[in-house]
Amino acid sequence: MLSLQIISLQGQDSTLKCMKWLVDRLLRPSRWVFASTYAAISRLVRTVLGGIVLIVLARFAKDANWYRNCQQEHWEIHKVDCKFPYLRKSWRPAWEEEHRTSLFTSEDDSESLFKHFGPLKYLWGNMPAYDVLKLPQNEGTDYHRDLRILFPACGDFRNAILSTEGLPHEYDGLLECFLNDRDLDVVARNAIMLLLAIFGDPHNACDMILHIWYSASITSEMLGELRQKILPLIEDVLAKIEDRSDQSDQSDHQLFSRIFKVGSCSVRLVLSREAWQSMPAYLLGAPELDASNAKMARTSIMSAPSRKEYWERTLFNCPPAWRLGAEHQRTNGVLLPFAASRSTFTEPNPTFFPRTIDWPMMDSSDPLHDWDCHLVQTGCGNAKADIYGALYFYLRGLLNRFYRHLHSSANTSFVVLHENAIDLPELLRDLQCSQSTPLLFDRIDCSNIADEEYLGIKQTLATVGPLLKPKSENPRATILTLFLNAVDKADASSGRTGRREAFRQHYNTLMSLNPWASQTFQMRKSKQQDPGFVRIVGDATLLRDHEKFFNMHMENQDFREAAIHAGVKMKRYHTIVEAWPMRWKKELWEPGAKEEFELLRASGHTGSERYVEWVKAE
Repeated sequence: MLSLQIISLQGQDSTLKCMKWLVDRLLRPSRWVFASTYAAISRLVRTVLGGIVLIVLARFAKDANWYRNCQQEHWEIHKVDCKFPYLRKSWRPAWEEEHRTSLFTSEDDSESLFKHFGPLKYLWGNMPAYDVLKLPQNEGTDYHRDLRILFPACGDFRNAILSTEGLPHEYDGLLECFLNDRDLDVVARNAIMLLLAIFGDPHNACDMILHIWYSASITSEMLGELRQKILPLIEDVLAKIEDRSDQSDQSDHQLFSRIFKVGSCSVRLVLSREAWQSMPAYLLGAPELDASNAKMARTSIMSAPSRKEYWERTLFNCPPAWRLGAEHQRTNGVLLPFAASRSTFTEPNPTFFPRTIDWPMMDSSDPLHDWDCHLVQTGCGNAKADIYGALYFYLRGLLNRFYRHLHSSANTSFVVLHENAIDLPELLRDLQCSQSTPLLFDRIDCSNIADEEYLGIKQTLATVGPLLKPKSENPRATILTLFLNAVDKADASSGRTGRREAFRQHYNTLMSLNPWASQTFQMRKSKQQDPGFVRIVGDATLLRDHEKFFNMHMENQDFREAAIHAGVKMKRYHTIVEAWPMRWKKELWEPGAKEEFELLRASGHTGSERYVEWVKAE
């Protein structure tokens, strides 16, 4: 809702005075106007001289009369949100209000606390994005040689975006990013968004990428643009594949490569015949897909009655102001600021429904898990309560910078692959035939394929170790591995002692973080009904001795032997990503410690997420 003011004045002095008054009065930094916007307008005002000046200023009305009138006019809408129970600090989950035993009754039952629901697919990440190059801290800002990054199991392309956008302006070499994943849904979505980044309309490409990435529904204009600009590119490749169908090798697994280039930026898709033939479905959607059955499919996962207690436990761990936004996002699935209209988002996002009308992810999947909440809240002024609105603006800014980088003179190349990580060396050897030098990499970001559930550390290092550039070529070349489950597994093998030990050692800290808890325990209230007990169990998990259990994991998996076999060694000091990025880093007495802990608690992470950086041994 915008209020327009038109002012016509004569005379330089009165003009400048009045314009300054308007800027100071109407657009001064507030929860609605970023300080940078205010500064830019102020600079513009100071440059205006003489004559008849016509100013049209759009303002978000902080004026009390406007707000009162708006509130009265739209009270039927406002009151639903303003009086929502989740906004009350005193809000408690339904199982307590109804005096029921919760599902989370055992302090040792880790599975009940983190039980999954829905398809085990990761179209979004589960760790905050980071720049895998960090050139200033590694090779240096004066480094100008070509750089090559490999993502063997990339998931979404958030780390590639941050790494590309984070390059120093002085860098004039070629950056090549190889994005591989074994899940075609992930590969197709990454390919479509990259193609939008180089072929999309500059006025709406970034918003389109944002909503294709994170929104369950998109506008009809976005869907039309997808089918008008991206679908013909895929159909052209399919036509050429069909022209070659008379050749002897007609295997579905035969690889076909196509390079799409605009300026100095290119996207190369290397896919099998079968994968190419599947690509149009991600732009058209499943047969009979419509808004009604897509919403029904998503609701069956995201709002399943059997998951009510899990969702309320999640909300109970969030700041009250976040809860309404989280519920709003979970219900409608469109990533926009809270008050923004979703009325035009009427078309199901076809990349979520390419073959069947089933929501493809777990109910715990959340766009916020992809990003650092501290960064997301930076620059959103005082409106930090609308965390998903802050995320929207953060992503729009990031994608705009990414788009500008791709369409500048920077040399950037993306290669999108669809292969099991363990088979990547063979595929890269095939691709290498067209290059004069071996395909070796400055960074290899392995995500968490080194966890036991996937390749494990020995197989991961044996697979990617030989692909890392030697120290003679780049002494800063690094492999990054992430361990999401190692600490939990080591804790389980020791009899789940971690939380109990943390509770004993950090009792005073836990009581300070949960001041109501001591009173609850004194009243001997049943922990089977008290949601606060569930919160304290989670808090104790965040405070357990992660280092101890990870050391146990390293010994059990024989990290030393795995490194020797692969010709690499662990870096003593990390230079790219923190070893424990989600661990509580402050002491309770330090300023901001409690706020940092509450943000970590709300993030859904456990503090046990561990990165390890590796370099060549020689």
